Amino acid sequence: MKNFLTILFLFCAVSAFGQRKPKPVFNSGIFAIDTVQYDKNFKFNDGIYLERNDVYRNLPLPSNRIICDYKTNDTAFLEKVLREKWLLYYDENDVVFRTGMKYCAAYAINGKLIINLGKKGHLHLDCVTNLIIIPKFGILHFTDGEHFPEKEFGEFLNKNDSSLYDEFVKIPKNQRPDSIENFVIRYNAKHPVYFPVYKADDIMKNWDTLLCMNEYEIRKKLYHIVDTLNVNVNVSAVDTVEYYPDFKFNEGIYWTKQDFLRNLPIPYDRVIMPKKGLMRIIDDSGEEIEVADTRWGYCRDGVAYRNGERIEIGSLCKYIEVRITSSYEISNDGINTTSEWVSEEVQDSYLLDYHTGKSFLYDFKNLEDFLEKRDLELYSEFKNLTEREKRKSMDSFLFKYNQKHPLYIPVY
Repeated sequence: MKNFLTILFLFCAVSAFGQRKPKPVFNSGIFAIDTVQYDKNFKFNDGIYLERNDVYRNLPLPSNRIICDYKTNDTAFLEKVLREKWLLYYDENDVVFRTGMKYCAAYAINGKLIINLGKKGHLHLDCVTNLIIIPKFGILHFTDGEHFPEKEFGEFLNKNDSSLYDEFVKIPKNQRPDSIENFVIRYNAKHPVYFPVYKADDIMKNWDTLLCMNEYEIRKKLYHIVDTLNVNVNVSAVDTVEYYPDFKFNEGIYWTKQDFLRNLPIPYDRVIMPKKGLMRIIDDSGEEIEVADTRWGYCRDGVAYRNGERIEIGSLCKYIEVRITSSYEISNDGINTTSEWVSEEVQDSYLLDYHTGKSFLYDFKNLEDFLEKRDLELYSEFKNLTEREKRKSMDSFLFKYNQKHPLYIPVY
C-alpha cells in the first residue's frame, strides 16, 4: 500500500504541474473516509472518469454535474450519456465544459470498470489487478498506466520485484513466455491495488473539492493557498458608467471573477511574482501573503484578459477558456507495442452574463436559451433561422443583444 500511495503521489505531482493549468482552489479538506484493498467484492463508483487520476481516486463525475436531456433517475442514464459524442458538465465555478466522450479515461457501470484504450477500444475489467494481461497487446501496469509487450516482462520485474525477477531469469528463455501468466498472478498477490472510498453524499455534494484534491494537497505543501484575500475590502464604487469601446478598466490582477465584474483588480504595485506558479500579495493591512497563482484574469493598458486572450466586453462578455483533454493510446508497429497518455490543450469560447456572473459555453443552443429568457424579440428572430444560419449569425445576435442592453460598469 505504501508503494502504491508513493507512486500515486508522484504521478499526481506530475499531473498538477506538468500537464494542467491550475484549477480554482477550495479551502477545505479531503473527504476520503478510508483506503481499502481491492477484492472481488469491491465496487467502483458508477459514473464517467474524466482522467486517469479520477480512476485511482475512485472519483467519477457525478450524474448531477452532467448536462443532458436524460433524467438522472433513469436506470439507463449512464448508458445513454455514453452514446453521446460530447460530454457537457459543470465545473467548480458552474462554468460549462465540453470534452469528447472518446477522451474520457474510463467509466463504471454497476461497480465494474471499463477503461478507454483510445483507438483500440475499451477494456472491460471483471477484476482489477496491478498487472493486467491484454491479449495481442501485452501487459498493462494499472498503477502507473504504462503498457509494455510481454517480451519486456523480465525487465519490468527487474525494476519492480527483484525476488520474482531472480526466479524468472532462472527459467530457460524458451519457456519464459509460458510462465508469464503465473508470474503475473504472483506479482499481483504481492502487490495489491488500493483505492480510496468516500461517503456517497460527499461525492455528490463536495465533488468540486474532491476533484481538485490532487492539485490542492500538493500545492498546499509548497504554497499558502487562500480563496479570498484581504484586499480592496473597504473600497466602494462611487458611480457606474455606461461601457463604450475606448473604456479603460482598472489595471491589475483579477484574483476572482468577481474582481473583474466589480472592475476592482488587485493593483500591480501590490503584487510580486518571484517565480512561475507563485505570487506574493500585499493585503490591506500591509501584510505580504504568499499564495499559489490561481488568478482568474488581469487587466493591462485598460484591457481585460482571460487566459491571455482579450475579453470582448458587453452585457454578455465573450472570452476563451482553456481545457486539457487526455486519452490513452496504444500503438503497434508490428515489432514493438508502445502506450502513452496523450494530452491536448483545447480552447472554447464562453459567454459571461455580466449581471449574474454565470458563464456558459458559446454555442447556438445556449445562446437561444439565453435569449428566450432575456430578450423575446431577438429570440423570436433567432429561433426562426435554420441551424446553419444560427451558427453563422451567433456573433451578430450577440452584438444586437449588447447594443439593446447597455452595460454599466462600477468606477471608483
